[in-house]
Amino acid sequence: MDANNASRISSGSLTASRLFEHAGAGGNFTQLITDFGKTSNLVASSKLEEKARNASALATTEDIVIATDQAFYNALEAQALVKGSTTKRRYQADHADASQSDDAKQS
Repeated sequence: MDANNASRISSGSLTASRLFEHAGAGGNFTQLITDFGKTSNLVASSKLEEKARNASALATTEDIVIATDQAFYNALEAQALVKGSTTKRRYQADHADASQSDDAKQS
């Protein structure tokens, strides 16, 4: 008896077995069952640290805005003082001229 070509079973002789290629892939994830909330606490801590950094950045921005506003109003105040001083000097100069002319008329 002859074997059928490429068959596994034959009635009279042994055939070469077929070779099959196998490929596989895998991954590994480990977490302790008894981590007592360590992982979730680390995640929560990271989220809170992010919120704190964002709040700090916002506070820094607000500090800059306040400092800029304060400098602006200080400059306005200085301008008003200079303008008031100049106006006062003009007023005094005008009245001094008027009083000198009045004194000249009386003499």
